[in-house]
Amino acid sequence: MAGEESLILLIKQLHLALEQCAKEQLEGCGVSPMQGLILGYLFSRKGESVYSVDLHAHLGISKSAVSSELRKLKESGYLTFHENPEDDRKKRIVLTEKADGIRKILGEALRKREESICRGIPAESVESTRKCLLLMRANMKKECGRRTTHGKYLVSTN
Repeated sequence: MAGEESLILLIKQLHLALEQCAKEQLEGCGVSPMQGLILGYLFSRKGESVYSVDLHAHLGISKSAVSSELRKLKESGYLTFHENPEDDRKKRIVLTEKADGIRKILGEALRKREESICRGIPAESVESTRKCLLLMRANMKKECGRRTTHGKYLVSTN
């Protein structure tokens, strides 16, 4: 590996570049890149009951980070919480009309970022890379994934 950049460094640099690009793209919406990912997930589950634990499992971030981002999104008017009659501790997350107003912007921003990082790469190589990244994530989950109190790993393999 002498003379080559490490895979870890390349992945970290790509992550930072994606984060910076997302900040620039979402600046006018008043949402952070993480809030954009949360809203994107909620849009993808429209019509389904979604709770903070679902975001925690899907995004692989701590419950406190999910709560903090949801609180900010609520304060900004992008979502509300509805009571769950079966469990008082769980609050169903519901998108507002304001969130629907930025749905296209968020989708377009994500599409542009994916298009940008895949530019010049043949489709079969992109799919191969996706499979490799999924395997790398699974390997990391096995090797040093943080466990929840239920014995499940924090990072989702979906």
